[in-house]
Amino acid sequence: MIKLLNEDILKADFSGLPPVNLVVTSPPYNVNIKYDQHNDTMTYSEYLEWCKSWIKQLYHHMAEDGRLCINIPFSITPEHINTKKGAEDINFPVVADYSKICESIGFKYWRTIIWDKNLSNKTCWGSWRSASSPFMRDPSEAILVFYKNQWKRLQKGTSTISGPEFMSWTKNVWKMQPETKSKHPAAFPIELPNRCIKLFSYKEDTILDCFMGSGTTGEAAARLDRNFIGIEKSTNYFNQAKERIDAAVLQTSISKQIMPNIPIDHKKDIFEAW
Repeated sequence: MIKLLNEDILKADFSGLPPVNLVVTSPPYNVNIKYDQHNDTMTYSEYLEWCKSWIKQLYHHMAEDGRLCINIPFSITPEHINTKKGAEDINFPVVADYSKICESIGFKYWRTIIWDKNLSNKTCWGSWRSASSPFMRDPSEAILVFYKNQWKRLQKGTSTISGPEFMSWTKNVWKMQPETKSKHPAAFPIELPNRCIKLFSYKEDTILDCFMGSGTTGEAAARLDRNFIGIEKSTNYFNQAKERIDAAVLQTSISKQIMPNIPIDHKKDIFEAW
């Protein structure tokens, strides 16, 4: 099942859809990114209220043992708030505030995964070799992991994760290069949802991305034999995502017929080689 909704998560109609087993999403960060149909220049208090609204919506539609993975920065320094030249930057502890919001709604905190982007070639020091005003770079982001009422799954299913993947991904630092080819202004690499889906869900579980963007989570879900619900209010991004996910569904269907014994991870590489 693939269900794509071209609407706002706050207005999305979930009637007739199965409970969500896993959410993998990356919401807007409120750092003045020029999205099609989203105001990314809210005050911080407005931003947190908005976050509370959509996270509450997720909670209502998740399975009792559902899991939530949110990719966000550790902190944000919005340009539209830091407008006074020469003033001290105002930094907001967004990871801490997301955690408070999720727990206030009813989610239980599980772990924080550190996404190491491996951006070793970028430099920015502030006051060079001085305690006056050093600057801290952000070559990493967080993947906050929560669950609804119970962490251990109520029913067992079929896992699709290999032994080496499990050994590597159960460590809380994930080294992954950022996405650089997407037309979407804030896309994450497909490796991120691929890891979350394999580690935290079973085959044929229902995966949700409520900020679908260019369809990265949807492609990963389709290729890994999961059901997927994607929500995106921008018609432009929605159309891009639909085309991408439709292609993944078609390739996956064909591969099951002509390459039934090849591990699912290798099939995408074979298609791209063709």
